[in-house]
Amino acid sequence: MIRLAWTLCCLFVLVSAFADTKTIELERSRSGEFVELEEDFVQYYTSYESRTVNEYGCLPEQVIRPICRTLPPRNQCGPRSWCHPSPYGPICQTRVICAPVPGGQYCENTPVVENICRNRLVNRTIPIERSRVLYTTLAQVEVNLGDDFPEGNFEMSIDLTQDNLTYTGTDYGSEYVLMLTKEGSRRQGQGEIIENVRIEAVHAIDYLTPVTQIPLLVASYGNRLEFQKINNPFNAPVSFELTLINRYGHIAHQIVPRSFINENENHFSIDFSFMVGRYFYPVKGSLTVKLNNDERVLNRNQFFSRQITGDFFL
Repeated sequence: MIRLAWTLCCLFVLVSAFADTKTIELERSRSGEFVELEEDFVQYYTSYESRTVNEYGCLPEQVIRPICRTLPPRNQCGPRSWCHPSPYGPICQTRVICAPVPGGQYCENTPVVENICRNRLVNRTIPIERSRVLYTTLAQVEVNLGDDFPEGNFEMSIDLTQDNLTYTGTDYGSEYVLMLTKEGSRRQGQGEIIENVRIEAVHAIDYLTPVTQIPLLVASYGNRLEFQKINNPFNAPVSFELTLINRYGHIAHQIVPRSFINENENHFSIDFSFMVGRYFYPVKGSLTVKLNNDERVLNRNQFFSRQITGDFFL
């Protein structure tokens, strides 16, 4: 049973947010539509309250208990005083007098320490979890579709978390790559975001062009390998992994840094000096072209782990 309570202090402040997500269908008739999202920033904190509580418990306490013992017959001596009058005032004397005392049980009250169990009033500090809304963020997104956006079954989700907007999409026909371009983005103070985005649908087979062409070696000289240029019409992010094998069967395999790749109109060359020594003398190898994560693509999860490998002899 609580008898009394008051707040002492507040500690351990943590700021968090409730995210908001909206999903819309991408149709030409809905181009230019505005999507609004709202996110509450909540402050969580712990307040500590001191309360007087009636609790049952056991504690050592000093109490008076009768202590009894059996004594045999004996002479018990003790001082006795008496006074008698005189012309000069009362005269008092004290003598030790002994007398026989019968045996038996004798009891006397003695202080002892015992564990006493009962209800007691005690002070306890109790944590109380609380929360309050600090501010609310409002986001407004205008979604425009490309002029030749196809008919199909497309969706786009917009997520507002920690004052940041992220976009994902799905083509349920898995025929198109949905590419997003931000045409405008601004923040009007704390708690207001306005963005303009444009969505284009590109045939997946066109976007995946870089990983549909087998790398073809056309020349080699020194530490350089020259390959036929790979078409990349939508500038998709790609990386190259080079494997070299010498006549002793030793293998070297690494991702090629961008600084060791040179491109011209029809070819691109790789300087492999970064991965082997001057006496490695490769006799064959392979080049793998990998499609990397493209932040522009809304449905990139539908086109992951795409790569192609070409072997060559030197």
